[in-house]
Amino acid sequence: MRRTSGPTHVLGAGIAIIASIALIAGCSPSAETGSPSEAPAGSFDLTLGIDGGTGTALYVVAWKNGYFAEEGINVVASRQFLSGNEALQAQLAGEVDLSSVTDLPVISARAKAEEQGMGAVEIIGAMAVGPQVHALTVSESIESPEDLERDDVKVGVTLGSGGEYSMHAFVKNHDLDADQIEVVNVGTDDMVAAFTRGDIQAFFSWAPITQTAVQTVAGAYIFEYGDEYDWTSRNYIVASERLSQDEEASEAVLRALDTAAQWTEENRDEAIQILSDTLSVPVDALELPFSLFKYEVSFTDDHVSTLTNVATWAVETEKIPGVPTWSEFVNLAPMTAAVPEAMTADLGGLE
Repeated sequence: MRRTSGPTHVLGAGIAIIASIALIAGCSPSAETGSPSEAPAGSFDLTLGIDGGTGTALYVVAWKNGYFAEEGINVVASRQFLSGNEALQAQLAGEVDLSSVTDLPVISARAKAEEQGMGAVEIIGAMAVGPQVHALTVSESIESPEDLERDDVKVGVTLGSGGEYSMHAFVKNHDLDADQIEVVNVGTDDMVAAFTRGDIQAFFSWAPITQTAVQTVAGAYIFEYGDEYDWTSRNYIVASERLSQDEEASEAVLRALDTAAQWTEENRDEAIQILSDTLSVPVDALELPFSLFKYEVSFTDDHVSTLTNVATWAVETEKIPGVPTWSEFVNLAPMTAAVPEAMTADLGGLE
């Protein structure tokens, strides 16, 4: 595919638009949120990496409702980031113990860490699934999938994010020629502004960015949601090396998140209010993206299939040097011990 080098930039005219996205991301890329919880003596001290939106809702609920504390997990700090990928990068730097991202970011991070012989993160489960979280948003001039190949059309995507694989899934599903699509690398906090200025005529991203663009730009609309082109957003529970090496603490974290998931599904309005209070984000800004997720601690055959498909594509496109060593990357022993009914996957596909 054709790429325009470098990300687009934000001008003053886009600041008001970006503010609507910043509501979900928090006031700064890495803000300290809330106060430490209390847990029994001898507990595991945990620093949370929260994405500022609804993908990490269970982390907030488990913290604020005291489920972490009940399991002996002491949340000593919570850092809020613009995206799950930024939280993951902080985790790789040893700054947080838990983050949550979709397949491509965590696969890329793990593969590169293995290549460089660095300590790395592990997937210990998954906790949110959203068939319509990702989508292709377009301007009114786009009427068919083939329009993305036009010379006057530029397509925005945040390279290295789940949005990039979302674009691949769309291209594959519609049998398009990726080399004929001009791709512009745009940051998540810049996407709506770039779309509004006309720097891009379409983009692959996720809620609430997609909906904000539709509400902001006259004639813009969601062309297709992810589940229409075989792409479902899955948020993984990503543990730091420090946490994953502590089997007892990992199991405790998973039990707390399982309790949080059950409570959240039964008390969605209250869960949104907890998120709003913790992140200082208005309830009405959280309601739509929250509604697109199902919260459930699990690991299924669908997770196995998605991980292997994304990893294979990433190798083929030279985004990573090789498929990660699954046995060292996906550690489901804590889930099997702590929440056995949640582990239904046949792991043969990860051998």
